[in-house]
Amino acid sequence: MKQIVILIAVFVIVIIAGTWELSYIKDSSNMFLSDINDIKQIIERDDYEDAQKQAKQLKETWKDIRKSWSVLMDDSHMDRIEEKVISFVYYVHSKEEDKAKHGAESLVNEIKQAVNFQELKAENVF
Repeated sequence: MKQIVILIAVFVIVIIAGTWELSYIKDSSNMFLSDINDIKQIIERDDYEDAQKQAKQLKETWKDIRKSWSVLMDDSHMDRIEEKVISFVYYVHSKEEDKAKHGAESLVNEIKQAVNFQELKAENVF
């Protein structure tokens, strides 16, 4: 009987931890996605000076997010997001509007894929 109680307690702790982890990743990704969207809007206004400042801040924000996500997420997802962040920031700084917009969309898609991969689904488990 004692073993069953311990097993159930461990199971509950794992479920709670997994729920917290997914919630944290979703919340931080939504914040990051909002920052990317803000930069896209600034680019559409042709305010590249502000876009460059925001892109630099985005890169710093990514460094902070990466520290916590690296414990929670697969390294391959982290590396792909890192590449997309670097490309996006480069395109913003080089004032290449079309490439910056495409880079933003690519980055958004990569983040969404990484977050979806963290969700507990049969396709992610098997």
